[in-house]
Amino acid sequence: MSVNNRTISLPPTVCSLPTGPAQHSRLLDWQHTQPPLLNLVNVTIPVFNEETRLQRSIPRLHAFLSEHCRFKFEIVIADNASTDGTLEIARSFSETHPEVRVVHLDQKGRGRAVKRVWSESRAAVLSYMDVDLSTDLYAFPPLIESLISGGFDVAIGSRLLKPSLTTRGFKREFISRDYNLLIKLFFHTRFSDAQCGFKAITKAAAAQLLPLVEDNEWFMDTELLIVSEKLGYRIFDLPVRWVDDSDSHVKIWRTALGDLRGLARVKRNFTRGQYMSAMNEGMNRSAAVSADPPQTPLSDKRVQMKSKPLTFGSAATGSAPPAVLLYGGPRGPNSASEQSVPGSTDGSSPSF
Repeated sequence: MSVNNRTISLPPTVCSLPTGPAQHSRLLDWQHTQPPLLNLVNVTIPVFNEETRLQRSIPRLHAFLSEHCRFKFEIVIADNASTDGTLEIARSFSETHPEVRVVHLDQKGRGRAVKRVWSESRAAVLSYMDVDLSTDLYAFPPLIESLISGGFDVAIGSRLLKPSLTTRGFKREFISRDYNLLIKLFFHTRFSDAQCGFKAITKAAAAQLLPLVEDNEWFMDTELLIVSEKLGYRIFDLPVRWVDDSDSHVKIWRTALGDLRGLARVKRNFTRGQYMSAMNEGMNRSAAVSADPPQTPLSDKRVQMKSKPLTFGSAATGSAPPAVLLYGGPRGPNSASEQSVPGSTDGSSPSF
């Protein structure tokens, strides 16, 4: 394909690309050859040996999105080398539901699956959620609206903003709070919950950020959030209703150890200036390939965002979209948290 008199070939998927900043220039080429579909929302479900949960969750998720999604949607089941009947069940759903498709990976790793699907999807908004659907699905419309019409780059569900909405055991609660406190101590971040499996990102932000995320397992979304906030991307922090799945396959202590190693690695990368140099290089390359005017250098962009904190106007002036006014409010220069919980107590339900 020719762009600005340059011939650009599609790179392989992110799964086969080198991790870290080495991915950046090749993924930018891919971004310009695959324009996003503005009316499409992606929902990725990473699974490993989840044949029982999958049979319950996909029909429920498909029914909810069909009723409440005002945009076209795709549900992508990302199978991480399952050894049970997960892949067959996923394929049977895709045969009977045109909105459902399946991606199979030969290697395990939630982060690897999410990066693979997000890099291949042409949706303008990319999201993922855990297959057990522990997060109340009524939080999904405001999560997506914050990106479509709210001006945010990343949106996350949080179990820690309103603890009364979360039902889980003491051990998980203790580990989660200590882990998120450790992130704040290491990086002085504002987002509240790094580990909730309920996140979304714009395609434009993902094209810049995914090549910087090295982890392919559970630490992937923590790394994505830290890098996003520190590089000036706007994060929407949404309190959600969440019920712990007692049959979860997550190995808590093994995952916690991997997360600690990941935090140390990301800290070293920031100390070495690895992310800043990679992002500035990517912006310069993007401006050279695209016909659009050159973007503001990242260092200047961060200064501007810090000097002009994000605020919302009134619905009457049209300076903020209704969804954000209903569900969100400012939380500093580049993040926001919702002041009320999505969902209705009178039997009605939101749509997006």
